[in-house]
Amino acid sequence: MNLTPPQPNELEVSIFGPGFGEGILIHVGQGKWIAIDSCVDSATQKSVLLRYLQEIGVDPATSVELVVASHWHQDHVRGLHEFLESARNADFCCSSVLTTKEFVSLADLASGSGSKISMGPEELYKCLQTCRARMEATGKLRMKYATVDRVLWQSAWTTGGDKFSASLNALSPSDEMTRRSHNFMVNTLAALKSSALPPSRILASKPNDVSVALVLTVNDRRILLGSDLEEQSDALVGWSAVLETQSASPPSQMYKVAHHGSASGHHEGVWADLLHNNPLALLTPFRWGKHRLPNAVDRARILAATTRAYITADPNATAKPPKSQPKVQAMLASAVKNRRLAIGAAGHIRWRAPLVESNAIGTVELFESAMQLANVV
Repeated sequence: MNLTPPQPNELEVSIFGPGFGEGILIHVGQGKWIAIDSCVDSATQKSVLLRYLQEIGVDPATSVELVVASHWHQDHVRGLHEFLESARNADFCCSSVLTTKEFVSLADLASGSGSKISMGPEELYKCLQTCRARMEATGKLRMKYATVDRVLWQSAWTTGGDKFSASLNALSPSDEMTRRSHNFMVNTLAALKSSALPPSRILASKPNDVSVALVLTVNDRRILLGSDLEEQSDALVGWSAVLETQSASPPSQMYKVAHHGSASGHHEGVWADLLHNNPLALLTPFRWGKHRLPNAVDRARILAATTRAYITADPNATAKPPKSQPKVQAMLASAVKNRRLAIGAAGHIRWRAPLVESNAIGTVELFESAMQLANVV
């Protein structure tokens, strides 16, 4: 791997993903970085995004300006708090409903529970606590609240006589989706108070309700980041709501495919109205138990829309567990028929392109398990 950082006048999008997890790092230019979601190394359980910045000699404390949690699900926030702690000068952003007293109460219940719970709410809760501590220490609000059509970050600079401007805008969640999610939390708290239900699954609401889809604009170039936003055939929520507000916007040249390329994250209008013809499409798989995304039908659908699709890991691959000592191996062999890692090492897709050429195709590099989507068997 080329461990040199991008040049000040170079745009970089790096997407990391093992079989379970997703994280994105973007160098928008002039040493300015944005992080979206997080995943961890399966061997060390440490932030893959943080490790990459350290490897290329970038200090997150001075270079990362915004950290976004697209939603609270575990496969998008593992290691996020570790990364946020290192990015000491960054603002933190998530859906506004995930900062309400109801979510904090639910996350607090989950964090204090003795039962086995999803790490997602806990991870986000720790991020919110860190933001509160920073605000108390500095007197400055370091939170951004993602809602439809809001500018979350923007900057302008001049390099070598060339002027650049960049902005990151939230496309979701819609106001209606925020309302529905908040109502769910209120009702869940009421149900917990009136019953002895364990809080282990208290936040398992409908699929990816408050996912924050984003669009990055750098001069004339646009990049669409789909998060795990899903389509529910309802004009008030999901991709239908995004298309209501964005269909007249300039198309994007790159797309981080929504929800691991699944059918639930697909809307034909996204490809027809929000993207250039034959866009660069990047995605991560989802491997957990019997769930494998994208499946063969999903892959065929994506490849029919673009010939330039890449994935961070094979969704059908099974990672082999590390070798143990002989006695341990014998004990495991007698107890289980087959051992495997559901997560595996994180693959890495890196795309770099010159800022001064907004139509430049750029260069795609594949590391670890990353591959062309067309090569998935």
